This record gives sequence, C-alpha cells and structure tokens, in this order.
Amino acid sequence: MTRWGWMRRELLAASFAPGPSAGGYRKRSMSGLGRNKPMEADRKVLVVEDSEFVHQIYRVAFRRLGAATLVHAYNGMEGIAVLDREGPVDLIILDLNMPVMDGVTFLDELRKRKRDWGTHVLVASTEDRDGLIREALIRGAQSFIKKPFTLEQLLELLGRVVPTLPHRSSQAG
Repeated sequence: MTRWGWMRRELLAASFAPGPSAGGYRKRSMSGLGRNKPMEADRKVLVVEDSEFVHQIYRVAFRRLGAATLVHAYNGMEGIAVLDREGPVDLIILDLNMPVMDGVTFLDELRKRKRDWGTHVLVASTEDRDGLIREALIRGAQSFIKKPFTLEQLLELLGRVVPTLPHRSSQAG
C-alpha cells in the first residue's frame, strides 16, 4: 500500500455513500458529519502544497469542519502571489518540500510582509531532514503535523487551532 493509499479509501468513503443514483453512488453532504465543531463561515485558509491529492484531503477536512474559504497555491511563490491577490488569510497550511519556492523560503518572505507576518502557519511535512521542521518553527510557523496523517488527526489539530485564530481576513481593507 502506498504512503497515502489508506487515505484514498477514507476520502472516497467520506465523499460518497451508497445510493439509488445511476452509478450506484450519490454525493453525500459533508456538513454536520463527525464530532467536530463547525468553523465560522468567514474564515479564509491558504493551502500551499505541491500535491493535488493533499489539497483534496484539506478540502474534505474543511468540509467536515464547516464553511471556510480555501485558497490554493502549489508552491511558495504562488502562495505569496495569492496573498497579494486575496489579502490577509486566517490560517496558512504549508508544505516544506515544494518546487520553485520551498516552505522555509516562503516563511522568510512572509516575515518581510508586515500585514501577513502574524498569520498562523501550520506546517505539514513528511520528514524532518536536516532539522527542516525546527527551522520552520524558528522562522515563524506555529504548529506542525507529520505526513502522512489521518483525516481524524488533521481534524483534531484543526479543531484546536482554528478557534484560537484572530479574524485577519475580515480585517482586510
């Protein structure tokens, strides 16, 4: 089984339920599922991750938690461009190993931006080669989750982090 093979099954189970539609499956609403408290609808989250599959995991997690606006970038340079275009966000979920601009360099760029520097950064990474995670925490990341993670582990961490976040995105202007 691949590193994320179990998660593929979990995502399918979370997104579809047996039903009478033509294909034998119908899309199931994610709202209200699980023990997780709903998020406030006006939260904006930037996901900076080079894997489309991992972006899908975050989409499922935030559907479980309730309404939030997710904006996506596939490397650090795109992440900075999204912040320029979209304005402040309430949370940044950041991969460290990406092409073009890695997560640590993204954090260095974020530090230069007064408007965005206080944003909570959750690092999600597969490994801690050469103290990379420690370096990210020193450079401003506030929390960490090791990949691969289960959907429940992610939901549990987000359930602790999100309620503590200031509403930076609603202060744009």
